[in-house]
Amino acid sequence: MGLLAIIFVILSCLMVLALSDKTRDINVVDYGAVGDGYTENSQAFLKAWDVTCSLVFAESANIIVPEGMTFVVNPVLFEGPCKPKEINFKIFGTIMSPKPAAWKGIDSTQWLAFRRVSSLTVDGYGTINGQGSSWWSLSCKNNHREACITSAPAAIKFISCSNTYLRNLQFVDSAQTHIVIKQSEWFHVTNLRIKAPETSPNTDGIHIEDSKHVYIDHSAIGSGDDCISIGDQTSDIRITNILCGPGHGISVGSLGKGGSNVQVKNIHVSHVNFYQTTNGVRIKTWKGATGYARDITFEYLNFTNVQNPIIIDQYYCNKLYPGDCKAVINVTFTFGCILKAKSNSGVQLSDVTYKNAIGTSITEVAIRLNCSKSVPCTGILLDSIQLKPALHSHRNEDDQLISSCTNAHGRTKGVIKPNIPCLLRK
Repeated sequence: MGLLAIIFVILSCLMVLALSDKTRDINVVDYGAVGDGYTENSQAFLKAWDVTCSLVFAESANIIVPEGMTFVVNPVLFEGPCKPKEINFKIFGTIMSPKPAAWKGIDSTQWLAFRRVSSLTVDGYGTINGQGSSWWSLSCKNNHREACITSAPAAIKFISCSNTYLRNLQFVDSAQTHIVIKQSEWFHVTNLRIKAPETSPNTDGIHIEDSKHVYIDHSAIGSGDDCISIGDQTSDIRITNILCGPGHGISVGSLGKGGSNVQVKNIHVSHVNFYQTTNGVRIKTWKGATGYARDITFEYLNFTNVQNPIIIDQYYCNKLYPGDCKAVINVTFTFGCILKAKSNSGVQLSDVTYKNAIGTSITEVAIRLNCSKSVPCTGILLDSIQLKPALHSHRNEDDQLISSCTNAHGRTKGVIKPNIPCLLRK
């Protein structure tokens, strides 16, 4: 090898080493994005992502959405795997959804999505605005005409992602669920603000499904549906230090729609303040499903004017859509539909703990455990529960709350108010 060739090799190696030590910044504006609140920017965002994802020698790379600007972005998928060891998607400005016409002919459930990306951080102090009001008016919950819709885009989806951080952002007015975590693992969510009107349909704050090792903390969520919902095939979910309200509370479920097999375990929810929510902590399963949900703990809960603080509903169905509630028998049940079972199957619910819960219930029945006759609940523990009536025009502090349960086996510990004599002890 000649001297010049040797020098070239040495210089090349030094350049690689120098580049590998650097963090590269990629600004979406440099790739054509216009933050005027009107111009559509999906191609500019994709170009910036492609460059960021392809940086071979960078240890880490930042894709930057600058502050003081509003970027309208059509439905877009940020696809991995990527070359840098770490990617930081930094949102300092606002990303805004287009009108529903932008979804014509494409998947109407997805707006912003990351797929197959590892070591990803999405953060900043910016806002993701789903402009959901134009979708809500078309929803079958609000509009019973034949042309109504049952699905709308989530603000952001993470699909098959690992070692991911989502933090320090504000989400407002998603068309449907704000954040979906699907087929992912080692996922960390912290310091989010999620806000949508109480009347907005199906605007869950965070939905988790087919995922494991998901940790959510120090966030405030108010929406028109569950603050956080935990779906099928999930395990090792930790939720703590959450302010929930308005909304439908924190739900494990619904589980097992369509007779599917459920595998849910190791769920821990703690230090949650529920304010004027429809439910507090809820487990809901569909009749006819199979599998299990077990090792579930709810503790250190504070309910303020909550309709149903503690509830298990193993006869859940969606009464909004007729196909979901076929063969309803003549039993009135406020919190779901009682269906004729096509078989004796059901989700086996076991080892569920409610511990250190205080607060006020709007409804008389503060604890409701409605378990399956074919597959009863087992291993339920209620430990130190003190609930009292909410003060309003129809009730006062002298009124007595009650509990209701069917096919629920377990035990109590400490002071339980209201008392739960219907709990079956084995």
